[in-house]
Amino acid sequence: MGILDDFIKGASDIVNEVKNTIKEEQGKIKEKQNEPVSKGDDMLDHPSEALPAIPISANLRGHNVNLMISQDFIKDAGYATSVASFKYNPNEINFNMDCTISLNEGIGEFDEIADCIEQYLSNKTISGVDEFTEFADGQYLFKAKMDSSDYVDYFYVLRNNFTDPYDYDFLLLFYPRDVKNTMLEKKLISCFEETARNFTILD
Repeated sequence: MGILDDFIKGASDIVNEVKNTIKEEQGKIKEKQNEPVSKGDDMLDHPSEALPAIPISANLRGHNVNLMISQDFIKDAGYATSVASFKYNPNEINFNMDCTISLNEGIGEFDEIADCIEQYLSNKTISGVDEFTEFADGQYLFKAKMDSSDYVDYFYVLRNNFTDPYDYDFLLLFYPRDVKNTMLEKKLISCFEETARNFTILD
């Protein structure tokens, strides 16, 4: 019996080692895919350093909220459900790409985000996205990143108990797919993560 147990344990160890190796290799491949690459465009390859974030007040469902927004962004009209929206506005004169950070009350026109929320509510996971992270507690349910037509949606869904996916509120970073895997994307995501990390519902 001892020999059989040793054999089973040895086989189990080998299987686990192979699994870990595969997981490590997959992680390296994903890292490589996400590494910034040169696009031959100075605005994408060499954006300026992010300016410090400043506090911005907004109102979400009757509650005062605070957002920290990099001064690289200026106030913008936003989308139908935006209660606060900010457009990337670097010093580069010829920059004309639509890159925004917004706080949205309800899903509005972002059907693809509603689909993600519906999947999450049913299965506690999401398929067909580039990134997905679930939060066990705190003010967010999950965050995800995905391609949507010619743009990328990178968003945090605020925790709530709505049954209709379209009722959920979310923070959104929205930018053209041409920005993917560039140093500019890295800068935009860094600014957005700071906004999400410091988002506060005051009352």
